Amino acid sequence: LLTADAEWEMPPFEEWYRGAEDIGRLISTQCPAQGAGDMRLLLTRANGAPAVGMYMRGPDGVHRAFQLQHLTVSADGVAAVTVW
Repeated sequence: LLTADAEWEMPPFEEWYRGAEDIGRLISTQCPAQGAGDMRLLLTRANGAPAVGMYMRGPDGVHRAFQLQHLTVSADGVAAVTVW
């Protein structure tokens, strides 16, 4: 769903990532999920734009709030993601 030149940022961290390939590498190496079902996503809205609430399963099996991902959507797909 990401555009080829999509941007990913996670304030307050200074790093940002550009391009679906770099973003995919970030997710595949840094995401704490270990297997299927570790993450649950809930589509919502933030500031009038689409957003995704991510819930991560803890050691006790309970999913808890982990991230809010604010999406900037263009005609070509998701052009930017800001993650808190």
